[in-house]
Amino acid sequence: MKKYDAAIPLGNFCSASFHLRHNGLQVESYPFDWVGFDSVVIPATLIANGFKDFFVPERLERVEGENGNHLPYIQYPEHYLFYHCVEKDLPFEEACQKAKAMFERRIARLYEHLEKARNILFLNASNDSVREEEAIEALEILQKKFPGKNIDLIVVDMKPDYHNLEIKELNEHITFAKLNFHNKKNEYSDRKEEFQILLKNRKLASQKEVIRLRLHRKFFALKRVLVNALCCLIPIKKARKAIRKKMQISTQDFNHN
Repeated sequence: MKKYDAAIPLGNFCSASFHLRHNGLQVESYPFDWVGFDSVVIPATLIANGFKDFFVPERLERVEGENGNHLPYIQYPEHYLFYHCVEKDLPFEEACQKAKAMFERRIARLYEHLEKARNILFLNASNDSVREEEAIEALEILQKKFPGKNIDLIVVDMKPDYHNLEIKELNEHITFAKLNFHNKKNEYSDRKEEFQILLKNRKLASQKEVIRLRLHRKFFALKRVLVNALCCLIPIKKARKAIRKKMQISTQDFNHN
């Protein structure tokens, strides 16, 4: 059993954060919970360089998804994908200011937790092409940034043409996995059993943090039930939606702070 003082998602989209939370390893939100990258090297580099040019509204472009669904804003030329971060119902400038403030909180929290931690786990789950060499490079960047700390990295390469879960230990600190994955409505939460296998022998060292996570989940579930019950009494759909948004109730079990 490996125990960690902090477990940090490194993208490539919501899946890494979801499965860390689902397995009791992530308690609070971090910068890369909803952000996508072309390579696991990119978030490691951003952590190392102080998040230089991480969120630049002037470089953002909104893209359209399949079937008319709106996908994230993309920051060019870096091709950073920002999921759920820029609220489409607000004026663009106001939405960007709100998103920037959110990222500043999460970045400060990340560095605070990494500074205090002795043993750290990073997880990257990507449906883009991943090379083993990139995982090795990403770990080297993080180890150089935080010398003296014990850092483990799990990289999950997810493709629809893979078969069963394949796990390969590249060295004592890097686990490289291949996992069959099909994009669908709840893609970020797919493959719970396989991620449980990857994370089953990894826990948070502090029981205080584990208890905090459980209480957070219970509070969120209770809040969602109460708000949805209240909304059933409101006949106007727009009003129901506004209340849910204000109370931060959605189908995603994420901490928005």
